[in-house]
Amino acid sequence: MRRFTRATLTTWLLAFGVVACGDSATEPEPAEPTALSIVSGDAQTLDTGETSAALTIRVLDQNSAPMSGVTVTFEGSGVAHTLSQQSVATDASGEASVTVTAGSAEGAITVEASITGLTPVVFTATVDQVLVATTISVVSGDAQDLDFNEVSAALVVEVLDQNDDPMEGLTVTFTGSGVSHSLSAGSAVTGANGQAQVTVTAGIVDGAITIEASTASLIPASFGLTVLDAPYSVTAPANLRGITFDGTWLWGVGGPDVSPIIYQISAVDGSVESQFAAPAADHRGLTFDGTNIWYSSDATERIYRIPASTGVSDFSFASPGADPRGLAWDGATLWHNDSEGAGGTVYQLDPSDGSVLDQFTAPVTDPLGLTWDGTHLWTAQLAGAVANMTLVRFTSAGAFVSELPNPGTTQIGLAFDSAGPWLWSADPDEGVIHRLKVTP
Repeated sequence: MRRFTRATLTTWLLAFGVVACGDSATEPEPAEPTALSIVSGDAQTLDTGETSAALTIRVLDQNSAPMSGVTVTFEGSGVAHTLSQQSVATDASGEASVTVTAGSAEGAITVEASITGLTPVVFTATVDQVLVATTISVVSGDAQDLDFNEVSAALVVEVLDQNDDPMEGLTVTFTGSGVSHSLSAGSAVTGANGQAQVTVTAGIVDGAITIEASTASLIPASFGLTVLDAPYSVTAPANLRGITFDGTWLWGVGGPDVSPIIYQISAVDGSVESQFAAPAADHRGLTFDGTNIWYSSDATERIYRIPASTGVSDFSFASPGADPRGLAWDGATLWHNDSEGAGGTVYQLDPSDGSVLDQFTAPVTDPLGLTWDGTHLWTAQLAGAVANMTLVRFTSAGAFVSELPNPGTTQIGLAFDSAGPWLWSADPDEGVIHRLKVTP
């Protein structure tokens, strides 16, 4: 048998140990970035000035594991823009992000994300310019002169953007001020040419109209129009005699003598809004006291009170003369003229019972209509040539103040309208109601 000496054994053990050490596990390789990819944020479309959603990349190592702490550099090119950061370290998920804010120019933006040793990845974004209205201006329609009730030519404005190009689809608001008028619309939308338009219809008051066209926060464009002071009349129902004005509507009594009708009449175009039968034949005068219409009849020689809400007389009293004509209301009492006698008489009456409070000789021969303008009375006269049938203003004591020429043929009914101020004058021969300007 072979024997091992102590020296041999020692040598053998040392050799075994060396071999054993040579077979131990190797050290792991350090992580290195091997892949760079886009996670989200590519191919965005931005308005000018808009900030994008995050542009996010991910970094993986050689084992496809996320790498944190890797510095990623972002660099942009293209139309004007800004990046939120130039470089960002990846987080625990291996991701890094920036945002891009578009400038004022439209076009393409490219953002390149890179790390050392790898091919960069590229984000793209497209900037579309936000169009903003910067000017609104008058194209046509300014400085028009209109007759009563006339429709203007188009009032046209143009809206341009920051590039001086027309803005389509923008709402323009039109507002008016001045004497009475109406607009065809309160707003209009611009067309492909950037233009919007309305028309204005004049009322029956002369003077200035201003129309403003506005949009967004721009200084409005302004139109100035003038309604001309001109003779004006509306068509009247047949045989219209007495008239009065309630602040909105004209009221007139016309029709056959045996069965007269009281009409509610538009002061704008003469159309009849409503009507009801008068309480007695042979119609003469009308006036309005704020609630009731007062009516005089030559057939019955009476004066009737008629609530405007019902059209049915609820009270009457005998007229002081045998030939009753015009009626007027001064806010508290009735005034009434009568053609009986050499020149006719004007009476002031207590409306509660018809008693005479005052009376004097009429300032004209054969007086017809009567109205009160707040200070003075007005009447018309039937006697004499047409040219001499003036409309006469006089005091509550009968003193002459002034007169207006006869606007037509035979003026019978009179009504005062403070809006002008005007006198409305019914002319049954011509079948119209004239309107005349009154100098205060």
